[in-house]
Amino acid sequence: MLFRSARRPDPRRWVRALLDCPVQTRVHLEATFGASGKAWADDVTDLLRACCKRWRLEPIQWLAGGLKQNLVLEVKVDGCPAILKLGYPDADQLSERQWLLAQPESCCANLLDDLEDPVVLLIERVMPGSPLVDAIRGEGWTIDRHRELAPLLSACMHDAS
Repeated sequence: MLFRSARRPDPRRWVRALLDCPVQTRVHLEATFGASGKAWADDVTDLLRACCKRWRLEPIQWLAGGLKQNLVLEVKVDGCPAILKLGYPDADQLSERQWLLAQPESCCANLLDDLEDPVVLLIERVMPGSPLVDAIRGEGWTIDRHRELAPLLSACMHDAS
C-alpha cells in the first residue's frame, strides 16, 4: 500500500528531457561555431523527436565519447540495441556517412538507416557477443583495422559492463 500513494514520474517528461541537447554540448557548439552552433543546438530536440517517431525508437541514454560536437544516443529499435548519432553538420559528418554506406556489412557496425540532411546515423549497437566483436577478436582482422576500431569497441564494451 505504501507505493500506491507515491507519485510515479511521467515517462513522457523524462523522454522530453533526454532528447534536449546536453548542456556541455550546447556550450561547445556555441563557443566553436557561434550563432550557427546555437541554432543547431536549438533544433536538436525537434530533430531527435522526428527520428524517434520516424524509426519508432525508444531512447535509453546519452553515451559519452567522440567529438564534442557529436551527440550519441543509445536507443532501442524493435527491441534491439542501436545508436543514434548526429553531429554539427560539417565535412566529418558527411564523410562518416559515406564511409559507412561504402563498407561491406561484415566490416563495420551495420548502418540501419540514415538521413542525409542533416546527417543522422542509426547504427547497430556493437555489444559483446555480436558478430562484429567476434570477427575483430578473430585472426582475419589487420593491425590497421584493430587500431582504428579498438578504442571504439573498448568504449562500447566498457559501457555494457
